[in-house]
Order: sequence, then structure tokens, then C-alpha cells
Amino acid sequence: MMRELIWFSLSASLSASVQSFHLSPFQQAVTPLSTYPLQSKASSRRGRRGFGLGHPTSKKVSYPPIHLDEVDDDDHDINSQIFPLHDDLEQQLNTHHDHSTVSHNNSNNNNINAGARVSEFLSNIPKVLSPPPLISSTQEWRKLQRHAQTIKSTHLRDLLQDPIRCDAMFAEHDGVYFDYSRQQVTLETMDLLFDLAEKQELTKRIQAMVNGEKINFTEDRAVLHTALRASKDKIGTVFVDDEDAIKEVHEVLDQIKQFTEAFRSGHITGYTGKRMRNIVSVGIGGSYLGPEFLHEVLKTEEEGISSSLGYSLRFLANVDPVDVERTCADLDPEETLIIIVSKTFTTAETMLNARTMRQWLWDFMGD
Repeated sequence: MMRELIWFSLSASLSASVQSFHLSPFQQAVTPLSTYPLQSKASSRRGRRGFGLGHPTSKKVSYPPIHLDEVDDDDHDINSQIFPLHDDLEQQLNTHHDHSTVSHNNSNNNNINAGARVSEFLSNIPKVLSPPPLISSTQEWRKLQRHAQTIKSTHLRDLLQDPIRCDAMFAEHDGVYFDYSRQQVTLETMDLLFDLAEKQELTKRIQAMVNGEKINFTEDRAVLHTALRASKDKIGTVFVDDEDAIKEVHEVLDQIKQFTEAFRSGHITGYTGKRMRNIVSVGIGGSYLGPEFLHEVLKTEEEGISSSLGYSLRFLANVDPVDVERTCADLDPEETLIIIVSKTFTTAETMLNARTMRQWLWDFMGD
């Protein structure tokens, strides 16, 4: 559910000392491990405790590898989702061997032909598992194929001379104007596309998604990105497994708002009490691209420009040690907030970078 989407921040600001951290399941998964060193040429000022722990980027950036051994019991559940442990794998193999032996003995005892058993198994597969008819096998699709051959010989310049066509090919909603008349399609093309959509019951499928039905049949999950954009007056309208999805969304949004306002106002500070000015967002794939796209949009917007004055935002989406070095090169850990962005906190690359950034903070903090 939506609670899985809450990003979790690792920062020196959230504890008076590293030993007093209250570890969540995610933090328990990112255990301190042996490290590979990276030498930096940044400033060489000493650590605040005088232990010779200079600025992290002036000594060695710790880059921990992922190991399969020395896993605590608390770490087992999450780490085993990333990399199966040797014992688990051996047990699975042994179980498979035992089952195979039993099946082989039963087969011999009952004198059942292997081919007959396979046929019997296939005949018992529920019809629901059978693949649905291909859209390309429908009559509507074949009509589109024939029509496409005609469209290929039509030039867009000629299509734009038709005022009736151009006036019909637009859509407008909530201040957004969408003009698709610059596409190589005619009114007949659109009619054929709508016929295909009706044949596939597209409107019904869209409504099923909005209502929270589990249309992701491969994972047996609902697809609720629409709930992320729903207003509070929609609370109580979408339920998944008896949970109010939109209510959960707004509970998380309220928590994010409370945290960000406390961060900007200076109520949340770094480990040494300094106000945090640097933010490193750690994620990969959509967990990196989504925040970066939003950053790109807001950094040229008037309110975004004024709100971001005095802050720096960087993204770490690569497990390459050089990328880690570049990201941290001139940052002060006393003024840096690390945010881990993940849906499941089991992505190997994200977990590795989370370990690395936590070690980066620990190297500076010393004991």
C-alpha cells in the first residue's frame, strides 16, 4: 500500500548519536559491512572530534559491498529478498530433490506413463490462465491495418488544409489544451481507433483501475497511481483489501508536509545542530527519474526558485564508486540530509548506495 511508498531519510539529524538510532526494518537491512576505499582530493580539514577524521571527501569514501554471510536474524527477511542465502538455497534444492524422489517412486509404483501425467496436468490448468485473445486477431484491428496503408500515402501538409478535421482534433480539460491535429491521422482514423477501444472495453478497464480493482493480474495488485492525485473529498471511495487507499495517501502526504516544513524552518537540524542545506536523493529507475523530473520543473518556476534559495539537491542513481565520489565531493555531512527513495527497499543498487551513504556519515561522526 501507500505506506510502502514513503521515502525514508538517513541523516545525521535524526539522532544525537549513531548508537541511539532506532532502526526501522529498512535500516536493519543496511548493516555496516567491510568497505572498499576511495581516495578524494577535497579539503583536508579535521573532524570536529579531533580524531583525525577529516572531511569525508578528504580521506576515503567508504563503499561497502554486499555480503551474504554475517547476517543478523533481524536482517534476514529483507536481505534474503535481495539475495537468497546459501542455507535457504540448499534447503530449497534438498526439498526439490526429496519431492523429485517421491514423485519418481510414486510414478514407478503406479506405473504411470510420464507423457500421460503431463497431459493430465495440462488439462487441469484453469481456463483463467489461458492467454486472452490477441488484439491483433480482432476485425477492428484488421480494419486499422488496411486503413494504415492508405494513410501512409497522405502528407500531413495536405491534412492540415482541412479546417473541419483540424477543429475536431483537440481536447481540453482543467486548463490543459491538447492538439493532436499535427498527427498523420484523419477523422476516419479516429473512428477506427475508437471502435477498437470499444471492442477491448477500454473504458471499463480504466474504471476498474480507478476503482482499485486488481487489474495487475500477474502480481495480484491494484494499480493506484490515480489515488495519489485524488483530493481529500474522495476519501472513502476507493478500497483495496478493506483499506481506504485515498485516506492512506493523504495521511502520508500530511506526514511529508509536516517533515518538509520542519526541515525548511530549521526545527530539524543536522547531528551537530547545524541547519541542513544539502540534500542527496538516493534512488534508481523511477525512484530517481520521478524526483529529478519534478526538480527540473520547479527549478525554473517562480515559487520554486525562491523556496530553493540556499539549498542544493543532488541525485545518486549509480552504484559506480566514481559517481558516489562526485556526489559527495564538496558536501559537509553536518549540513547534509540523505533521502532514500524506494517502493520496496529491496532494490540491490539502492540498498548498496544506502549503505554507502550511511557509512559516509558514520566516517565523519567517529565514535
